[in-house]
Amino acid sequence: MVLAATGFGVGAIGLGVGAVAGALTLARSGALAEACPDDRCPPSRRDELGAANTLANVSNAGFAVLAIGAGVGVAGLLMLPAQGSPPRARAALTPVLGPGVIGLRATF
Repeated sequence: MVLAATGFGVGAIGLGVGAVAGALTLARSGALAEACPDDRCPPSRRDELGAANTLANVSNAGFAVLAIGAGVGVAGLLMLPAQGSPPRARAALTPVLGPGVIGLRATF
């Protein structure tokens, strides 16, 4: 359950970052579209263009984090044991140390 909650929590943060940065990108792009005809910005607007591109990259990264977080969350839900099922035996490798014995014990 911890894996699912962590994955979905990280995904929610990614959604927030992606949405806010995307909205800021759209606002700056609209202002730049008026000031930069034919996709050519005057040198005085280069810093604004760079900032808009940076925000676009941050938005894309936020949505990538959303996708990864959602994937981890779904995987965490799929790995939960069924309710009412007995606990399954797990494979284990245990060190054995005693008088005259050093080794490993494997159980399957």
